[in-house]
Amino acid sequence: HLVHMPAHIYARVGRWHDAVIANELAIRADDAYLAICRPGPGVYPLGYVPHNHHFLWFAATMIGDSETALAAARSTAERTNIPELMEIPGMDPLQDFSMSETFGNIRFGRWDAIVDTPKPDGQWRYMEAIWHYGQTLAALRQNRTEDAREHYRHVVEASRDPEIEALTKWDRYSMIDAVIIAERILAAEFALAEGDFESAITSLKEAVPIEDAIPYDEPPGWHLPVRQILGGVLLESGKAGEAQLVYEAELRRNPENIWSLYGLEQALKAQGKNSEANQVAGRFRNASAFADIELERSYF
Repeated sequence: HLVHMPAHIYARVGRWHDAVIANELAIRADDAYLAICRPGPGVYPLGYVPHNHHFLWFAATMIGDSETALAAARSTAERTNIPELMEIPGMDPLQDFSMSETFGNIRFGRWDAIVDTPKPDGQWRYMEAIWHYGQTLAALRQNRTEDAREHYRHVVEASRDPEIEALTKWDRYSMIDAVIIAERILAAEFALAEGDFESAITSLKEAVPIEDAIPYDEPPGWHLPVRQILGGVLLESGKAGEAQLVYEAELRRNPENIWSLYGLEQALKAQGKNSEANQVAGRFRNASAFADIELERSYF
């Protein structure tokens, strides 16, 4: 765990690749410890070990290293999708960690992989809600509007579900927050599909304060910064100046991440602020040194 801890500082100052390395080293240390000591179920193997994989996913995502991020998301899910443990009081967060691969596939636009993801058991209401969120996005991206509406209906219902509201992340905040954010993002996506930028922007602006109100957590309580979507929509709607402010705000939350840097550069270019755009382009090049994806906007 001590090998991992510098990653929290690296994340706060935007040294994402260093955070990746710290977690990779921590995972190796954990693997060696588990192989030699073979501890039974307990706090360390069930809490601290998956946390390193989860954080690796988070950090690699911020620099666009999809191969590392998706592998870490997969390993996080494998270590936490344990039904008998989810039933234990206080272990609600395992439902969120178990959906890491879905979150990763959404982040990197792997829509076919999302479609192929089996539906979770209905006993796990949060997991089911996030599955429908992913299915809605995939259906929209694949122009299957009616399928998208059917999945979205389940997300809307889940966003009002008292059973999900009762679930908490280590007694710090309700897991319903993530479902409400997902619902607002999907509402924006449906508006965009109809060319209604104003309604989309309104829905996303409703999601931002919910995300902001989630207490500090690393990885964060919501997987994809809403401002990265909002900035992209503002830019597409011709509101480059407002998009610039949104991206700058997001970079204060997650410094030097490639998604927000890319969006900020585009927003500056759209305003003719070429000198500033060139400076941001240099930061983007540095931040994306380990990226294996090409961005066309600040979200897929």
